[in-house]
Amino acid sequence: MVAEKEGSAVFVRCPSCSGWFNAAAPLIDRGDIPLYCPSCTRRFLPREAAEIDRP
Repeated sequence: MVAEKEGSAVFVRCPSCSGWFNAAAPLIDRGDIPLYCPSCTRRFLPREAAEIDRP
């Protein structure tokens, strides 16, 4: 059985550590608010993300 995410969560991959974390879609869409990686503490803009996974 493969589990898949459901709902409207947006997941972001950090460009530094490649860790995934969830972020609010309005923050991603706005584009000028830095995101914060809880794994490595790097701050970066959405356009700098290694990957963004939207529903």
